[in-house]
Amino acid sequence: MSFIARALKRCFEGPFEVLTFGLTILALSIPGIIMIFVRNDVFSTTAYFSLLRGAAIAWAATTFVIGSALVFWGARSYASPGTVVYYITHPRLFPR
Repeated sequence: MSFIARALKRCFEGPFEVLTFGLTILALSIPGIIMIFVRNDVFSTTAYFSLLRGAAIAWAATTFVIGSALVFWGARSYASPGTVVYYITHPRLFPR
């Protein structure tokens, strides 16, 4: 088990906390991502704001990826064998 997995297991005691935290991060990052790509002419007036726009896009993308990974990990922990969520989160690379 990697260092990150051990640290996350120490922080989150069960899959409900992981799922809740991941959904919260996704809910906070999605409006920012939408506003950055829809209102792209707002920050184009000076070079300083264009650098700020690049940092904002990187931050929004990073939080979106972290939130998605936590939601996937929480759903994977909750999934029971035989359910659709189990088959989605436990892919078989070489089916029998």
